Amino acid sequence: MFRHHQPQEFHNEDRKAYFVGGGIGSLSAAFFLIRDGKFKPENITIFEALHVNGGSMDGCGDPEHGYIIRGGRMFNLPTYECLQDMLKDIKSVHHPEKTAYEELHEFTHEYKTHSNSRVVDHNRQKYDVRCMGFDMGDRLSLLALVNTDEDKLGKSKISEHFGPHFFTTNFWYMWATTFAFQPWH
Repeated sequence: MFRHHQPQEFHNEDRKAYFVGGGIGSLSAAFFLIRDGKFKPENITIFEALHVNGGSMDGCGDPEHGYIIRGGRMFNLPTYECLQDMLKDIKSVHHPEKTAYEELHEFTHEYKTHSNSRVVDHNRQKYDVRCMGFDMGDRLSLLALVNTDEDKLGKSKISEHFGPHFFTTNFWYMWATTFAFQPWH
């Protein structure tokens, strides 16, 4: 005999949750605890070592000192579907009659992505990246790295696979700014 079970009702109003790291994973989990788990926002704590939340999706700075965005994201459809679904339930800070999702897509539609350069120097001049700047040692090191099994790489750092010249090449500047790499990664 089949018995229909009623969904379990949770009483999470007084429960607490703690997350380490203010990246998108913790922020998303907190969102779902509030929306679906009925947690009170004040009962959720996120510990972050940096002065800004967001993990690889953070961004901070000002016009005087410059901006840092460790990992730029393109929110065009159909990428980041789960994040975009969450944004549909979050009110816009600047336009409460809209959702963050609507505001994001209106902005994206109005301000089309247009980039003439990936990297600029300290004088705000475009880097000429038609040449990657490799020497033979850089090429051999890159080939050795891509042909190494991932399990053999272990916890090695990028700097352990390349000589100093590699970190002065246009390739490195493009790689580092695209993926937010540092030599110690």
